[in-house]
Amino acid sequence: MSLKAILEVTVLLQKLRNIDLCQQGLYQIHISAYCLKGSQRTNAQPISFEVFSSLRTKPNLHNIVQGSINEESLTINSRIFFIRFAEEKVKINEAATFYIEIDLKNPNIQPNLYINVDLYHTEVSKKSIVENFRTFSYENSLKLVSTKKYRVSNPLKGVFEYFPICFSSQWLCAVDASLLIAFYDYKIPSSDMNLFTTILFSDKRGLCKALIGGEEIDRKYSEYVSTLAQVHDNIRKTIEKISVNCFIEDIEIPRSLQLPVTFPNPNPEKSFAEHLSSHEPHQTAQDMLKEIKSIAASIYEAFNLMKIIMTAKPRKVVKYMRKGYTESLGKKYAEYVIKEVNKRWDFDICSIENTKVQHKDHVSNMRKSEYYKNLDRLVVQEDEFFAKMSRQPIIFEEIYYAEDIEKEIIDPSMPITPEKRKNREKHLIVLVHGFQGNSYDLRMVHNYISLAFPHCYFLESSYNESKTEGDIREMGSRLSKELITYLTENFPDKPPSISFIGHSLGGLIIRAALPYLECLSDRMHLYMSLSSPHLGFMYSSKLLDAGMWILKRMKKFHCLKQLCLEDYHKIEGTCLYLLSKADGLQWFQYVVLVSSSQDDYAPFDSARIEVPEKASKDPEMGNYYIQMAHNLLQKLTMQNLIKLDIHFKLKKSIDTMIGRSAHLQLLENEHFLRMLVYHYPEFFA
Repeated sequence: MSLKAILEVTVLLQKLRNIDLCQQGLYQIHISAYCLKGSQRTNAQPISFEVFSSLRTKPNLHNIVQGSINEESLTINSRIFFIRFAEEKVKINEAATFYIEIDLKNPNIQPNLYINVDLYHTEVSKKSIVENFRTFSYENSLKLVSTKKYRVSNPLKGVFEYFPICFSSQWLCAVDASLLIAFYDYKIPSSDMNLFTTILFSDKRGLCKALIGGEEIDRKYSEYVSTLAQVHDNIRKTIEKISVNCFIEDIEIPRSLQLPVTFPNPNPEKSFAEHLSSHEPHQTAQDMLKEIKSIAASIYEAFNLMKIIMTAKPRKVVKYMRKGYTESLGKKYAEYVIKEVNKRWDFDICSIENTKVQHKDHVSNMRKSEYYKNLDRLVVQEDEFFAKMSRQPIIFEEIYYAEDIEKEIIDPSMPITPEKRKNREKHLIVLVHGFQGNSYDLRMVHNYISLAFPHCYFLESSYNESKTEGDIREMGSRLSKELITYLTENFPDKPPSISFIGHSLGGLIIRAALPYLECLSDRMHLYMSLSSPHLGFMYSSKLLDAGMWILKRMKKFHCLKQLCLEDYHKIEGTCLYLLSKADGLQWFQYVVLVSSSQDDYAPFDSARIEVPEKASKDPEMGNYYIQMAHNLLQKLTMQNLIKLDIHFKLKKSIDTMIGRSAHLQLLENEHFLRMLVYHYPEFFA
């Protein structure tokens, strides 16, 4: 026989935001919880459902049917609500509370608590809801469309965490949620005091000892009582942090517990055993049980106070807790970012091949390292949120700092960034697709930025769809017109801060648009190119050269001639050379060149605006190539250029062999996009 830990688990659902749901209709969220300890599973029992705001209780489109407890499925179900349009927000403000008992028989096996969140949907029109409101059974028509499972580490310590529930794929929406867990008491089998004494002080045969020493008593006190006291202290500290950061009025913070709690005038210099008048096992067990019950009452009171505080001003509390979550996530991702700080502005010949080999070897060693395989998880974390180390993308970050400017010690756990961006209310991010692409190509980039930074605006460029085979300069002109039109319609008074993210050819289209946008030069924030061949294909791989040769002769695409610097009889008159001399990049606070040494579709040196060794040995074309790199970079300051080389774990395939996989992974790899967004918030915030 053993004791059981009694836990109360509360999930607070504050707000749902539609990011990219594929269908209109009715939606509902189902929540359940269970514990796994070894192979033993224990389901949590739902005990209460509450609405914690002054929302109208009468039916409306965001409250078709009120939430409830389903005793049969052991779930707590949110209200049923109707979603009609993109970026629609639904204030849920509901609390689902469960009760669960965890067996403490084997203390060497740590229990893991799981929160299961299901999204249900049925397709129905607004007209149908209005006409059949009182007769249609919505609950029976709902079908499961997406499931998320979150693992909670060390639930016995108490958990008070923000965690975003993000349903993925075609059901992409995000719910601001918080998880509160309090371990507040023990359950004694059959409430038998003799059995409790035996559990505490048994010998090897499982019988109660006749005599016990002070050292053993204090060890058991620490194991059973001090553990509970620590939970109370964690709740108290959380209440204090929330009250300081989220409330103006004073809140009475629970007092710290002075152990032992049931003795008048306890001496802090004495142990629990030294406070006892007798070390007789049954009497000692009774004294220890009094301590447990007293602390349990304090925990329960403090836990209820915390729920009241967190639901009194949910927006403020969620905002504060989300900030802490984002910072923690950024630090976790910092483990997978290898930083290099250059303290000189160097455009000399770069040994690209050596860089590729060095990065590959470094990644290989990281993937074998036990340190990286055993990194700590977040307290509340979705399964597969972080990729296994064998599949985790690695970022090599290169930044330039002048010794006379950068004096601070660089913290290796945090991203190295230039000066902080000025606070601006509105931020527009323009997403530009590449060769033969469309506005949907960067949809996943858009979604992950939107998840982390919901106040960003997005323009997914479409003016160049089906027109990327022509002149790059004309594509730039069309993009500039598209942006001006968008700003005129959506920001007539004052333009927002503007950022550009372009994939492949899209990075060049953006640069071609900048000369037409000089009137907005003071609004530019971020320029990011994802594997864009800024210096063309002059020194590309033999495989890419062969492919380009075939395309140029079969399709006669003008932009391919421009990328190969063959669109004019003199290099100085080619599109890319003239574009290298144009103004634009110096307007941005951040110029981020993202590349992958595994990508052969955009030459590594060209994507990073670097000069390969081949150029120095080419007496005919090398000087022009070097001059283009100088033209592009000479107007930039050392503080706003960042180079990121991404190393993926790629499956063996034809696409990988020809270097196409890495080119696409920059748009499709969820782990990389999540790293980019959370480790570099200054780019998007």
